[in-house]
Amino acid sequence: LGYLSKEANPQKFMEACEAAAQLAPSDPLVAAELARAQALSGDHEAAQLAWQRLAQTNPGWAQPLVELGRSALGSGQAGDAKFLADLAVKRSPHDQDARTLQLTISTLLLKTTDKAAVKALQSQIAEGE
Repeated sequence: LGYLSKEANPQKFMEACEAAAQLAPSDPLVAAELARAQALSGDHEAAQLAWQRLAQTNPGWAQPLVELGRSALGSGQAGDAKFLADLAVKRSPHDQDARTLQLTISTLLLKTTDKAAVKALQSQIAEGE
């Protein structure tokens, strides 16, 4: 599915993901691509439900929580986004997407231009790697 340009032709991407989901209904990677296609096509509710299902059925996988966290952040729900990012990092401490989201949200929540505080936060997150 990665060979398709998601942004250039979201409809074809959606069709390919739906076909793949029919062929491999229990494959979490196919379900994740379908969730991305749903979000790109504007069906955010379906994408949210898919990410929630993936988070519940794949307890060691951080990516569903990262996607839910990004969505929460985009909706202005910074507290929920932070909770999801922290949970994603707890699930998978070395996951770069999870750690990046955690750092981004924590930096936004600081609401400060205090470079020392931001630097300390970056160091704290880096130590967890």
